[in-house]
Amino acid sequence: MPPVPAAVAKEQVTAKAGRYALSQIGGGGAGVTVTVRATGDGLEAESDEPALFGALGSVVSPGGQFANLESRTIAILEAAAKDNFRPIFEAFNDDRPFEVVQGNQRRFWAGWRAEFGEFQRLELLGTGSVQGDPAVTVRVLFARGGPILQFIWGPRRLAGFRALRPAPIALVAESPTSWVYYSYRAPALVRFTFGDGGTLQLETAKGAFTGKKQP
Repeated sequence: MPPVPAAVAKEQVTAKAGRYALSQIGGGGAGVTVTVRATGDGLEAESDEPALFGALGSVVSPGGQFANLESRTIAILEAAAKDNFRPIFEAFNDDRPFEVVQGNQRRFWAGWRAEFGEFQRLELLGTGSVQGDPAVTVRVLFARGGPILQFIWGPRRLAGFRALRPAPIALVAESPTSWVYYSYRAPALVRFTFGDGGTLQLETAKGAFTGKKQP
């Protein structure tokens, strides 16, 4: 259910702002970074792991019924990273000339390199759904991070792709130390429990995490 907001003094709100390095309790999964900011309405949070707060929606692990589409998507991105846009042109299979597709894709990649540095590798996250079509989800990793892309496949061709840039989530205070994020799409609340000495425990659908605020 949606939480009932509690009143929290402004100095207690601003004291929680900062960048937290967290690791998953039990040792599963990689560490994540969560940034908490004070706003006029309370707190907001965002993470370098978009799946943490449900931003990717429901994504099925790689290798299932969409394995062929996943392999093709990875091949398209590997070629694009080497300035070869023929595979994505063939996947689109629409009325646009190759030069138009190539020019558009070169602008995307130039922008990512300018923002994130040199390309390093791809990480296949799985396949979700966009309006009923399979959406192969891939993290493109450059020297300083990178976008998460979803390649949306129609019945006969690549319908399109999009870069996911999750927005911060708004937190509501249950108490001065417990703050939660509510979404009617989520199976449960995401709960932030702030402790002494800059500690944070985070409970999400992806598991529980714990860590501390960074200097």
